[in-house]
This record gives sequence, structure tokens and C-alpha cells, in this order.
Amino acid sequence: MDWVQDGVAAGLTLDNAEHQAVLLDIGLPKRDGLELLRRLRQQGNTVPVIIITAREGVEDRIKGLDLGADDYVAKPFDVNELLARLRAVIRRRGGQATPVLSNGIISLDPATRRRVG
Repeated sequence: MDWVQDGVAAGLTLDNAEHQAVLLDIGLPKRDGLELLRRLRQQGNTVPVIIITAREGVEDRIKGLDLGADDYVAKPFDVNELLARLRAVIRRRGGQATPVLSNGIISLDPATRRRVG
């Protein structure tokens, strides 16, 4: 799992590591999250992306989804709902009923919140 604070760092991280999913704030400093999403999709990267943002207007949601986001969650949000949405996009991508998140060191089952293996 990677956590970065700006769009430039996010771009570098996405270019240099494979991820099961991305939570993307579109109000990132240094590079807009929508530009980052546009670039990601133009490169053919199909990683599931959930936009999390304070921008909740219909036009904002449409733009994010049309640029290739898999889901769009407006702040404030319930963390449990966000985690369920994250599990759903990972499940759809992998065709698994129960996703397991792993960074190569530790594996977690997000549904049970327990370590696997």
C-alpha cells in the first residue's frame, strides 16, 4: 500500500508499482487528480480507481466517471462504505468473491479485517 500527498508523487508511484486499486482525491496539489486519471487511462492502465473528493456536483461526478473512474465518493463519507466500494471494484476486476489485498509482505482480507496466510 502506498500513500502520497500530491499528484506528482502519485504519478511516480503509479508508474513504478502495480496496485490492486487506487483511491484518488481530485484536489491534489502539484497535479490535479483528474489529469492524473486521464494520463493513467491513456497509458492503458486499467487499475480500479475510486475518486474521493469534496466536489460533489453532478457535472464533477460525470467528468470523473467519463475519464475512467470506477466509482466516485463525495466527502464526507462513511469509511465502512468506502471500504465496501473498494472491495467491490477489486472483486469485479479479479472475478473473486472475496478479495485479498497484498503488498508482497502482508496479505489482508478486507471483509474480515484479518491477516491471510
